[in-house]
Amino acid sequence: MNPYIYLAVFDRIVRIPFHLDILFQNSFWDLFSVNFFNSRKNFVFNGISFLDCNRGDLSTLIEYFVLGEYPEVECDVLIDCGANIGAVSLGYAKKGAFVVALEPVPSIYKKLNINIKENNNTKNILPLQRAVCNSDFVELYLHDSTTSSTKCRSKNSIKVKGITLGSLIQKYAKGKTSLKMDIEGEEYPALLSLSNSELDSLDSIFFEYHFYDKEAPSLLKKCSDKLLDNEFSLSYSREYLGGKYGILLFKKN
Repeated sequence: MNPYIYLAVFDRIVRIPFHLDILFQNSFWDLFSVNFFNSRKNFVFNGISFLDCNRGDLSTLIEYFVLGEYPEVECDVLIDCGANIGAVSLGYAKKGAFVVALEPVPSIYKKLNINIKENNNTKNILPLQRAVCNSDFVELYLHDSTTSSTKCRSKNSIKVKGITLGSLIQKYAKGKTSLKMDIEGEEYPALLSLSNSELDSLDSIFFEYHFYDKEAPSLLKKCSDKLLDNEFSLSYSREYLGGKYGILLFKKN
């Protein structure tokens, strides 16, 4: 019988089987101290190194590498909007994809570059310090730790350069291209702004949706309807915290 470790993953406590592969790559004490005392440690997941991780970083790594909450797709190119410290980007680069990794928050972008260089993936991953939006600049509100952005207003905010999703697709979509988005509520205007030809350049789209306000459910339906009308089908759906946010995967028919 496998032992379990209980860890806080963002807003929930999860019970994770403490498999030997996790045990051999990372010490129990490092996992525990970062999770409950918010210390900073280096971790290895799936043979990929992540340096100077705090509690939020560890939660991201566990979501992707341990819990498998992001669906896996085959692609030649991944456009990763909201790359954070590089969990998804480095995971796909290891499988041979070319990744365009966008992260607007300066402190996180710095970690993303460190992790890319640590894993010798400078040729496979193109990091861009941009926020996906429909304007030249956008104001981002930061959590108190300044390690992630949020749609909710906070005391900390920064102004960052923006880039449209359509321009990214036009420039980088080649071969079998997948789009991943975790951009805190900006996924709706980004998706709704795409032309039919830009959507035709994509083979799959997976994104986190967020219900920050009362308009969000109707915006999500509009996005879903647009994708369905453009020959995509919903192949994966998962929700958290009573449906306040979740992950959807649409694949081209």
